Parts: sequence; structure tokens; C-alpha cells
Amino acid sequence: MKQNINTLEEALVLELEALYQAEAKLREGLKKMTTIIQSPKLQDILKRYLESCDHKRTKVDRVFSYLNREPRSCHTHVVDEFINELYDRLKFAQEPMVQNHVLVSELLRINRYKASAYEASLHYAETLGLETAADLLQTIVHWEKSDERELLELFFHEWSEENVLL
Repeated sequence: MKQNINTLEEALVLELEALYQAEAKLREGLKKMTTIIQSPKLQDILKRYLESCDHKRTKVDRVFSYLNREPRSCHTHVVDEFINELYDRLKFAQEPMVQNHVLVSELLRINRYKASAYEASLHYAETLGLETAADLLQTIVHWEKSDERELLELFFHEWSEENVLL
């Protein structure tokens, strides 16, 4: 990033631009995962996760409209690294159950990164008194937390230890 950040609104816009691009990159990058997943439950979760990327972009786009701004293209190195790491780890996971666990683990990392970025954006919007923007961002934060709960439930409660290669 080579742009100076002089106001909280500029900080909000930069955060949202990165998130807007991140959702698009995740949708494309994770779409390939649907072909290797063995677990029907995980396939369903991933499908909904991919669909939610579009819903989140729509909400972020509405925040941009509220701010009278257009999202500019920016490069999101963090998301690229998450996706690359996911592919690298899955290449070496030989057993389907191990692949499933690796995928869920990596999705949790991505989810927590995005949740914290959306929470930062929410904080900026609240501090600036942008109630409409804050409401839209609060909805996305809620979705991110809901995604995390669903992944954790699958990770810790639905897959028993006997199905994992130790």
C-alpha cells in the first residue's frame, strides 16, 4: 500500500476495498476445492460459504454506495497467501478425512482473518457515526461468526477421532 491514510473514512475505505477483492478471490480460489472434497456435509458448507462471498460483496458494495465511493481494485496478498497455503497443504494430504480436516482448518484461518477485518471496518463505521454502514457490516460480522461456529461444529463434533489417521 502506497497511499497515505489521513482519516478514519480513508481507513474504512481501504479495509473495505481489500475485503471486497478478498471475497472475489476466495470465491474463485475455493471453487476448485469442491471437486476434491469427499464429505457431503463439508461440500454443502463450502457451497454455502462460496455463495456467501457474493452476499458479502453485495453488502460491502452497499457500504461503498452509502459512502458515495466506488471500490477500487487492490491487491490482497493475505488472501493469496491463504489460498496458496491451502493448496500446498492439500497436495500433501493423502487420505480424504485428512484432506477434510486440513480444508476446515484452513477455512477457519481465512474466516478469522476476514472476521477481524470486518470487525475493524465496523469499528471505523461506528466511530464515524455511519449507522447504515455499521448495520451492514454488523450483518457481515454475524455471518462470519456463524460460519466459524458451523466449521467448528463440523471439525470437533461431527468427525469422530476414530475416522482420523493418527
